[in-house]
Amino acid sequence: MLARQYRPDLAVIDIRMDGKSGFDVAAYFRDYVNQPFLFLTACENPEDEARGLEYGALAYLVKPIETPRLLAEIERVLEQLARVLPDPEAVRTLTATGDDHQQWVAVGILMVRERLDLRSAVSRLADLAQSGGKSLKAAAVDVMQALDRDRPARQTRRPKSGR
Repeated sequence: MLARQYRPDLAVIDIRMDGKSGFDVAAYFRDYVNQPFLFLTACENPEDEARGLEYGALAYLVKPIETPRLLAEIERVLEQLARVLPDPEAVRTLTATGDDHQQWVAVGILMVRERLDLRSAVSRLADLAQSGGKSLKAAAVDVMQALDRDRPARQTRRPKSGR
């Protein structure tokens, strides 16, 4: 609940916790919150580590761990996230337009067509809007129309005659 409310950059969870296990929390983070996390645990077990990484952990650290190493690992993971997550200001700009999802559709198209990560695709859409002197919505419509123009014309199939 706290991760959903406060949206931390990174959650640090243990495997052994009161109530639910760390794996339960990891599954919730992965499936419902899209919350980046790492495990910090005393469970030095290769099966637990493999399971934790399968659940989406960005790192699996075993206690005891010295503070400088822990901080270095957290910094490494945050830098890794910064490379793949969109710029928060660009996301705010895209979401400030209300419930119009055309910008996000255009971002998805750019990700696939130009093989961009999310951050780069958001920046690319903003660049297209700025260079064309258009709004983000207008640039998004242009991207979608370009996809439609580039799509091969569907061939209409005629039913085969039984003769």
